Amino acid sequence: TLPVNTDDIIIPSGCVNYPVVTTNRTMNSLTINFGGSITFTANTATVDGGEVNNAGTILINGGTLDIKNTTGNLTNTGLITTSNGQLKVGGIVTNNASANFNTSGGIVTVSTNGSTNSGTISVSSGTLNFNGRNITNLTGGTIDQTGGILESSNLIVNASSNVNFSTGTSTFNGTF
Repeated sequence: TLPVNTDDIIIPSGCVNYPVVTTNRTMNSLTINFGGSITFTANTATVDGGEVNNAGTILINGGTLDIKNTTGNLTNTGLITTSNGQLKVGGIVTNNASANFNTSGGIVTVSTNGSTNSGTISVSSGTLNFNGRNITNLTGGTIDQTGGILESSNLIVNASSNVNFSTGTSTFNGTF
């Protein structure tokens, strides 16, 4: 069955086929377990009320994943790749150690202060916009920009973290 707005969706590991979202859908929360995968190719999938927890793979190749509300957080311990389309996060992004968050196209917008990175955030094309909010690069974290646009109010860099800007446009309206 297709999800409805009150469903808490869990994508398990070990499946032969994984979901490809091509039509408008609304759900309460979304969890992708380690080894699981979900792909967004068209239209809008809305998480309205809960959070998105990713230990597997989220691919945004078109369409939009819209995580509503300021409590609509995105926690990543797996792989997130946007190559087209949009990812909108109403809450904060927590990119944990060994996690990868890749923006190789499309637009990613984060709308609440307090995002953190202890994994790897890569921007090679497209836009990663923290919408005038802060991001903290924690110990062990890497932010690597080789193209595209990276925007934030403040970028807070902790000791033993890495920040690399080689090409693209980086805008910080506060402190770096």
